[in-house]
Amino acid sequence: MTSPRGTFVDTLAAHARSRGPFVLGIALVALLIRVATSPAPPARSVEAVAAMLGATVGGSVRPEDFVWEERGGLVHDAMIGRRVLFLAARPSGANAAPTNDLYRAEVRISRGGRPVAVRRVVNLTNTPLGHEHDLVAHGRWAAYATSADGLVQGITILDLAGDAAVQAARTRSERLRASVENWLSEGALRGIGEIAVLFGAPPKEARFELTEDMLVMALGQDALPAAVTLSDASVNPGPRDEHALSAQRLPHDVTPWSPFLEATTRELVGEGSAGRVKRIVTSLRTTSIRLREATASPPPELPAAPSTEAPSDEGFPPPRVATKRDRTMPGEGLWLPAPAPLPMSKPEAPPALFTTIVRPDPDRPHAVVHLVAMDGRRLELRPMPGTLAPRTPTGLRGEGRIPAADVPAAVAVFAGGPPANAPPLGLVVERRTFLPPQPDASTLAVDRFGRPSIGAWPFGADVPPAIRSLRQTGAPLVTSGHVGKLSEADAVLADRSALCVTEAGHLIYGWGEALPAELLARALVLAGCREALPLATSPDPTGIGFFQRTGDEISASVHAAGMSLAPARALSGSPTELVYVVVRKANPDAPLPEGVAWEPDPGTQPTPLWQPGIYTATVSKLGAQVRVAWFAPERFTLHIRAGEKELSHRFGGTFPGALSDAERPHVLAAVGLGAGRRKGPRGLAIDGSIGLKFAPGAGALVVGDGPVRIDKSEAFTPTPDADATELPLTADEGRPLPEARVVGSMRPRAALCALGDGAVLVATTTFDTDEATTEALVDVGCTRVVALDRGAHLNAFVHRAGGETAPEARYEQTTLYVLESPMRGRASALLGPAKAN
Repeated sequence: MTSPRGTFVDTLAAHARSRGPFVLGIALVALLIRVATSPAPPARSVEAVAAMLGATVGGSVRPEDFVWEERGGLVHDAMIGRRVLFLAARPSGANAAPTNDLYRAEVRISRGGRPVAVRRVVNLTNTPLGHEHDLVAHGRWAAYATSADGLVQGITILDLAGDAAVQAARTRSERLRASVENWLSEGALRGIGEIAVLFGAPPKEARFELTEDMLVMALGQDALPAAVTLSDASVNPGPRDEHALSAQRLPHDVTPWSPFLEATTRELVGEGSAGRVKRIVTSLRTTSIRLREATASPPPELPAAPSTEAPSDEGFPPPRVATKRDRTMPGEGLWLPAPAPLPMSKPEAPPALFTTIVRPDPDRPHAVVHLVAMDGRRLELRPMPGTLAPRTPTGLRGEGRIPAADVPAAVAVFAGGPPANAPPLGLVVERRTFLPPQPDASTLAVDRFGRPSIGAWPFGADVPPAIRSLRQTGAPLVTSGHVGKLSEADAVLADRSALCVTEAGHLIYGWGEALPAELLARALVLAGCREALPLATSPDPTGIGFFQRTGDEISASVHAAGMSLAPARALSGSPTELVYVVVRKANPDAPLPEGVAWEPDPGTQPTPLWQPGIYTATVSKLGAQVRVAWFAPERFTLHIRAGEKELSHRFGGTFPGALSDAERPHVLAAVGLGAGRRKGPRGLAIDGSIGLKFAPGAGALVVGDGPVRIDKSEAFTPTPDADATELPLTADEGRPLPEARVVGSMRPRAALCALGDGAVLVATTTFDTDEATTEALVDVGCTRVVALDRGAHLNAFVHRAGGETAPEARYEQTTLYVLESPMRGRASALLGPAKAN
């Protein structure tokens, strides 16, 4: 008996046979129409291939701007395509000249060698403001240069055999993700290995070629030779490393599942679907966190102890964090020294890093914020871009590792990028612009003297000359000591980090696991923060780590469990942004002749005593022994007081001749300035009141209204808090003037200058001109020098507390008094330019 299924199949087969010729005819006609209407394959020429590639991406490709990768076989090249790298010029914006990007594609090749079709085109660089050029290839290797702003920003070496050597993937799941990422971003499952060749001082031009085992370069207009070995990225900078050459293999790290799914969905389906995936993953993660906290055992708690601590030295460590809880975790709110010993520090110096924990939400006892306080008096911050992040429109990359010169002083490092999915915001490192700053964005800025500041960026798209580095990260978490205005994205539970500045000028880093931004901000406010900016959030690496040293070996470890940062990569090459912390060099770095060194002055030093503020050195000049004293910046306040032999006030006032009773105990030095003479008296102003008029053609020593400075006398304008005296200008623009060589009596003489960082130097000797003291100060870096002689040619002096001659309350000649000031933290809120009245 025949089954119903068999009958149905037989009927279907008979129907297909009866209609087969008709269907075949239709297909044949369609094929003929397609062949008749399709353009003929390009000719077998490089020009034709270049035109075909350019048309594919909507740009232009020159015949010399594409290179074939190694063959995959006749069948592979015909059916799938032979891979090709090419540079295509496309318009980069309105009214902008076309710039090159580097592409990879597969070109199907006929048996006769003619290109048939282009498929699987991938933009490998995507630098709208950068220009890729000079593509070369040799075997499995290719290389190209990237230029922007008239300079070669770097050279990239491509290993077309793949990136297996630098993949961090170990499990099947990780290898699967790596292969998918490679396919989407580089057009091949095995990916492309990369070696980034970077320049600390970019050349205007670079010529290079590939050999079997190295990249050979001729850099700059002088064609300076250099080379990079392909096997290990080792560098031979040549005899003159004028461009600070470096190179390293770029890693391929494991991408967590949530950003992998989001990025893959965005690439394959679109932005809307990627957003839905992100919301689903966020919802699942939030539910998991809530469930975990609800079922977890209560954290260990003790009755809160009353605060009995004495006030700390200049606000460091910060006061105990008051959480207003009846019961606290062990150590909660109490600042304890961090396991980060300071290199190059005196044994008696206290720790410069302290840590504590705080729980800002009474309803979430498991929500813990880890805080790390950094001494703003002794530590400085250095923002550092990673090798892969951020992506810049010019193609400029970071090195991702602490410069060798800073490694001996490094004490800590933390994840320094903006929160995940933040828009591109400003990044400037050592005056090199990776990303232009945006107005009003929350910013960490570091000035040329290493002083950090945090706040809204007030300079628009400009970067003032005083700013050395900056990083912008988005909307502030804390402004003026209060929680800032937060967004909907800030409510998502994530691993979060932030950095803030306190009123006392110190810094606090905060990190918490599975927190909304509000809880992190509240913890920072409890710790005394004035301004705070957000930093990296999960799924990006977050956390802070400390460096430890054993002999010549240096290692790094994270501060708390749960932090995903790998701090040791700051020494080898981090793909993500970091900020590293270094010990500030507090002793003089003014140059001295070989064999001469700065030594702490034996007299009384300013507090704290573990950090001397007065150093001295003796140098030989013109046969005279010149003693140079260095007074540290930001450690002293200077005042001028009129001497008993000084001329009287010419405009009805009186010159104060002594310091107040409250000021006198803080005097550490008194420096004679001489006295005026009746014929041609030199100008004098105290407390902003000019009592003797300033004449042109001299110098004006100005103190009391900020850093000490020397103005041209004709340009001096008094301010209410300033003291100033007219003095002979003996050097300007780093060159001694004829005034320094005017011969007079052999007597004790002195000269003074101020460095750009605020340090004051005083040189003294016995000589018949001011030339020896002036040259000594010019040699240590002074650009403008004044002789300490108001005209009466009195003997100069420097009296020191704790020295042979102590400072006196009054003097016959007008005197510059040096008073110790509290050593405050150097961090501050970021302020805009001063407005004119």
